[in-house]
Amino acid sequence: MFLIAWFLYTYYLYQIRQTKCILLLSTVATPAPLFSKFYMDTIFISIFHDIICCWCSLIEIVTDNDNVFLKAVAHLSKKYYINHNHILGYNFPANGLVECSYFDIREVLFKAADSEQSKWSTVCHSIFWADHISICQKMGCFPYFAVTGTHLLLPLHIAEATYLLPPLESVLSTTDHIAYCAIALQKHQIHLEQLHSDCFCSLSQECLSI
Repeated sequence: MFLIAWFLYTYYLYQIRQTKCILLLSTVATPAPLFSKFYMDTIFISIFHDIICCWCSLIEIVTDNDNVFLKAVAHLSKKYYINHNHILGYNFPANGLVECSYFDIREVLFKAADSEQSKWSTVCHSIFWADHISICQKMGCFPYFAVTGTHLLLPLHIAEATYLLPPLESVLSTTDHIAYCAIALQKHQIHLEQLHSDCFCSLSQECLSI
């Protein structure tokens, strides 16, 4: 509420401060390549091997002012000319873009694990799969297509996938949508394993009968 009140108070002041019509030369902005800007709030992977070697188009890293980050990015800036953008650890306007997606994934993990926090690791694969094939409103497509340019097919039977999800009673939120897709993937995996077991048993019996 404070930010909204501040914006409404200062918006008119900014409008009347400059009344001149300034003609700006038209410029063509260079499109940034994929993964040119990287946001990091924790270090659990190797920046060089897992980021630079995989995504060589990295230009800028946005981190907080932790000593570990400062030492690592100082070396990267000197050797690979990768810029470092310093932000505060609790700067919501800077970190909010990343933290909002973290919140959705956390809620989906809790729902897909049947509200048992200790089982989050057993469902994370299906959740990240469902998240990367869900259309992102800001991009207009799903992240997997944005990276690879191909459409990913869900391993769900077109005629049998309807019973894997409960009937929809209202418009789904982002969290519920990803959770339902992840649950469908988990249930379908169980059916695939059961089908594989039945086929294997049937084949074994035929071999023994021969």
